[in-house]
Amino acid sequence: FNDAIGYDYTIEDLENTEPSSMVIEQSREGFRRYKINPAYTIFIDLARESQKMLSELCMTAKSSNAVQDDEFTELKNKMEKAASGK
Repeated sequence: FNDAIGYDYTIEDLENTEPSSMVIEQSREGFRRYKINPAYTIFIDLARESQKMLSELCMTAKSSNAVQDDEFTELKNKMEKAASGK
C-alpha cells in the first residue's frame, strides 16, 4: 500500500519541475500510473469556497451593486450643471 501513496522526490526534482495537475506513481512492479495531483483538487475547492465567500460579501463584479461608470458620469454631469447654474 505504501507504494501507492509514497512520493519519493529529491530536492533537485522538486526545484527543476513545473507544477502539474498530474503526478506519476510507480507500482512495485515498475508500472507508471498517472493520477490527479491531490494539491490541485484542494486548490480548486479552495478557489470555489473563496468565490462563494466573496460573493456573499458582494465583493465580486457579479454580486456588487456598486455604481457603474455610466451612472457616475451622468451624476457628475448633473453636479457640474447644478454648480454652473444651468
